[in-house]
Amino acid sequence: MHRSAIRIPAGLVCLLAAAAPAEEFVRPAGRGFVLNNQPFRFVGYNVRGACHYAAHDPLPAASWRDLQLALEFCQQSRARVIRVFCAYRGITPQQTGDRLAAVLDECAARDIYVLVALTDVYRDTLLHPAGDTPAYTYEGCCGLWLLGHAWYQSGYLTNYKPQVLYLVNRFRDHPAVFAWQLGNEIRDIGYGSTFLAFCHDMAAAIRAVDPNHMISIGLIGAWHAQTDALQLYQPFDFVSSHNYNGGGDDDNWIAVQLNKPYVVDEAGFDSGVYGPDRTPESGADMTLWFDQRGAAGYMNWALMATVHDNGDGDHMFGIDRVLGTHGQDYDAYRALFALWGDRFASASTVAAAPPQIDREALIGEAVAPATLTVTGAGLTPFMFRAVPSVPWITVTPSTGYADASPVTLEVSFDPTGLPEGAHTAAVRIQAPFIANSPVDVSITLELYDRKGDIDGDGDIDQADYGLFQACLSGMGIPAGSGCRGADYNSDGDVDPADTDRFRSCMTGPGVPAAPACLRR
Repeated sequence: MHRSAIRIPAGLVCLLAAAAPAEEFVRPAGRGFVLNNQPFRFVGYNVRGACHYAAHDPLPAASWRDLQLALEFCQQSRARVIRVFCAYRGITPQQTGDRLAAVLDECAARDIYVLVALTDVYRDTLLHPAGDTPAYTYEGCCGLWLLGHAWYQSGYLTNYKPQVLYLVNRFRDHPAVFAWQLGNEIRDIGYGSTFLAFCHDMAAAIRAVDPNHMISIGLIGAWHAQTDALQLYQPFDFVSSHNYNGGGDDDNWIAVQLNKPYVVDEAGFDSGVYGPDRTPESGADMTLWFDQRGAAGYMNWALMATVHDNGDGDHMFGIDRVLGTHGQDYDAYRALFALWGDRFASASTVAAAPPQIDREALIGEAVAPATLTVTGAGLTPFMFRAVPSVPWITVTPSTGYADASPVTLEVSFDPTGLPEGAHTAAVRIQAPFIANSPVDVSITLELYDRKGDIDGDGDIDQADYGLFQACLSGMGIPAGSGCRGADYNSDGDVDPADTDRFRSCMTGPGVPAAPACLRR
């Protein structure tokens, strides 16, 4: 999000992270994140200038106490992560690191994670590394001073990359870092290939120094990159976008194809249009992103928890008590986010129905497929895999994402080569990091030899009776090979009990036998 003055934020996301031991880091796992072997899904806020609240240079009216108030609000609303812009044009890399360290340590003490944006595409916020101010050019298409093409070509190597590598090396083991973000709303207008090369170079450089923390880009939407989105996002850990007033880019297709998490790292509703209480719109938007599109995180823009304007808020989209009508939904936003945060803190479970599948069939005939449904509760969606215990069972699809809506799977059977009798198996539903996983669905397949119709022509007539007589052995005396069709009760002999059943099933030539008469 961009505004011409420092008080009107430019793209921060304050993401607050849940209680985690110091040795653990949030990591991607398919379409979601995991922390301490549990799914990690979150709501959060942008607190863009938090690193500079005590310095009084880019935000002269902000104090260290302002950060305490913001973090207290985050905890009360069950937010999990905060996003900050760590750079400022007036300080050295070491000073930048000192300011970031103070925020990270404060967040670690409160079990909070921080998404760190490493520069800002907008010049007027001043939140870029020292020496990079001349790299900004005026873009007539946007009416803004933005990082120019020359910076993405090679200019970033002078100030930005050395500062980034200093920071990621200094904080590679810090427990409060959620992810490194290349920048806020960065883009190289008209030069997609150059932008892609810049992003991939920085991703590789950061990964080589810090293998512990995730990396993201920080786009408004993938179309801003003007390059192949799937190729662009390959080395990054999650897809993100900025979505305001219920609109903006839906880049979920990228996350689905690359099997990566999706985060809305800026969102909000204009109080001039939706106020004075914007929470109904925000609640519906969060439901859309979490429950329908499977987002792993959602953060509102511009949290300012002070009783005065400290310059880091936003008159339109922010959450605060002092700008416009925002004071009228400040508490409501805290309650709305707490509802989602509480939901995400609850234990997740997976369920499969029915718990038992029974099938029976004549040997050589097709077995009717069965339907199995998988649902998830708690922190959803989460990935699951359906694994048959035997090769004669196939499940389609074999993987999916479980949430409150049942996911339907088809269980098919190929009993070729299986002998007569009952065959037991299971389909195991495996959901990594879910406490009650795995869940087994029991399978019983009963196969029958064709009884009575010994010559296999579909009827039970005198021709079959002649073959039946040849198999008569007497009680307890094993029948010869090839006589299983005459052994109705499958006890190994052909005796009067089998004879009675055979006679009751006789039909005559060309008259199909009843299905029950072809089974024991």
